[in-house]
Amino acid sequence: MNTVPIAMTDAVIERVQRRLVDDGAEPTPTALARALRAESTVLVSDAEMLRLIRMLQRELVGAGPLAELLADPNTTDVVATIEDILGLGRMSQFDHYGRPLREIWEATPDLTPYTAIRPSVPLDEKNPRRGALAEASKMLVLDKVDMADEELFNRILWKSIKGDAPFPGTKRMSALEAKIAQ
Repeated sequence: MNTVPIAMTDAVIERVQRRLVDDGAEPTPTALARALRAESTVLVSDAEMLRLIRMLQRELVGAGPLAELLADPNTTDVVATIEDILGLGRMSQFDHYGRPLREIWEATPDLTPYTAIRPSVPLDEKNPRRGALAEASKMLVLDKVDMADEELFNRILWKSIKGDAPFPGTKRMSALEAKIAQ
């Protein structure tokens, strides 16, 4: 049995969406699979069908391609704050549980003048072209987002800022662990 991946184009999404509306069906996995089979002219494997159903669920239910970003607790708090400022109400299940950042706002503005801090180094100063850190930096993939070796990048930054102080290593913790540690 030969199977072919289906490209999830706007046309396919619209046809599946139209079929769901015409059938009066909710976008459940079963209904999506039925609509996909009806709208497809090729045979697809179970794994491919599952992939397509997940893509359609992300597209048709909730926040679409923003779902992953909105699932981040830090992002949902910011989105919930913006929704409150604009009086929108909650737009998805992700930001429904976001905690608006109300404590950062004051009832009245603070109009006290401030003194700008002048930089202690020239802003047009460039890093030296040679040296161990410059050579190590050449190993980093910086032309694509999030492709650089994070460990190497952190070590380069640490050494350039902290000098010979021992590198502490990468430490990660959940928001709950951070709150408990306070």
